Amino acid sequence: MSRKKSGETAVIDIGSSSVRMDILASGKSGMRVIDSMAMPTGIGYDVFRKGNVSPGSLSQLVGTLVMFRDKLREYGLRDAYVFATSALREAFNRELAVSMIRQKTGFNAHIMESTMEITTIYLAIRHQLEETGVPMTGPTLISVTGAGSMFVVFCDGGLMRFCEEIPLRSARIYDSIGRSSVPADRLVDMLRAANLPQRLRECTGFDKSTPISLVLAGENARLLAAAVTGGKPPAENEISAPSIERLRQFTAGEWSPSSPLRTGDAGGAELETRTVGYFLGLFKCAKVIVPGVTTRSAVMEELYLPPGYMDIAFAEDLRSVCDAIGRKYGYFREHAEAMRVICSAIMKNIGGDSTFPPEASRLVDVASYLHDIGRFVDTRRHHRHSEYLIANMQIPGISMRELKIISLLARYHRRSVPKESHPEYMALRDEDKVLVQKLAAVIRVADALDCAHCKRFSSPKITRSGLELRISSSDGDVRAEKLAIKAKGDLFADVFGLKIILE
Repeated sequence: MSRKKSGETAVIDIGSSSVRMDILASGKSGMRVIDSMAMPTGIGYDVFRKGNVSPGSLSQLVGTLVMFRDKLREYGLRDAYVFATSALREAFNRELAVSMIRQKTGFNAHIMESTMEITTIYLAIRHQLEETGVPMTGPTLISVTGAGSMFVVFCDGGLMRFCEEIPLRSARIYDSIGRSSVPADRLVDMLRAANLPQRLRECTGFDKSTPISLVLAGENARLLAAAVTGGKPPAENEISAPSIERLRQFTAGEWSPSSPLRTGDAGGAELETRTVGYFLGLFKCAKVIVPGVTTRSAVMEELYLPPGYMDIAFAEDLRSVCDAIGRKYGYFREHAEAMRVICSAIMKNIGGDSTFPPEASRLVDVASYLHDIGRFVDTRRHHRHSEYLIANMQIPGISMRELKIISLLARYHRRSVPKESHPEYMALRDEDKVLVQKLAAVIRVADALDCAHCKRFSSPKITRSGLELRISSSDGDVRAEKLAIKAKGDLFADVFGLKIILE
């Protein structure tokens, strides 16, 4: 994502039911929206029914973007940051749609992966709650309901601990007057089947009898807050705190198309109402907060941040999420943390930024935490089981490309090194193959240095001398580690041309 410093810019959000554009002006006092446009689109209706964007809907979408482009030119702007979420993300012909958009409008549309979407929204929500004096310090459940899916996030101690996307495609197939083809109560059954209390207990030890804060985000959550309070939906820099008693009364009532929520997406508003009622009955909610954050405003905020800021802001949350995943699979936390520390120390002593790309530390952190989770399935081939489990996860802050790399780092932390006979490795881009070789070499050495799980190298002293990398232990007896390095250090020597010397 390109960064903006000053002047005017624009953000276009291609959603499931509408396309929205905000034109922003920025300066010393921050950014402000100076113009907005919105037009309906049928791509969600197409994708959630048939899996593709129909030619008619694609033509309508392109026509809308051409109109937005012409509006931008009135402001002297030639480009905008264009992104798409669930509907276009799930379309089988998404590449064709992106190509046609670029050809007809000149816009480079970005398909926002779900793991990156929720990370961006979560950080924006956290920032807004901190700015308004209600930080997420205690147990907090965040529900972000969009047009095609719902994100459920659990936080504790100010950090994300759990994140899951629940598809709600069938909730978004409406008839011509806005009625959902599936009753909202049936869709709430999907939430019940997800068994969130059990999932949270497995990953975080959370008991549903513990009081929590419930944070509701999304357009229909804002409309619900307005209907309950009798005011306006919270603006992007505001929050609403509707009464829990009033929310219970509202969500327990009979749904009617004449409801105040009817001004929005009727089917989505009914689903939001039923969902909130379900959460209020399931958890012990001490307070409910509705921030004015939208996906668009979250993306705008990210556009104006310095490069790398998001990785730094989410680093502790990412480790917290990985710890929760590890707990679920019975991992050994002390070994995972020792691996992370050793990997970081080695990487700093063999070239630093010139050797590894910016994302390398984040990928190694995740691989260190999750490389052994395959033991939950079977110890003998746990590296292969870890690869499969990781490759089929969704980890917030980690793209699909990065997930493939991490899964291979788990595979190569023991036994075989990368080979041409491995299809998952050969399917990578050339630069990612190089990255896997480098990081796998580091991971293998770190695993060898903590092979006995005795933390002998938990604070390693590393010095480089010529073609040798000398690593000192706080414990003089390193016979087991020397044997492990002999068995697993060849890839490191081949990749970096360095011999490991243990002292």
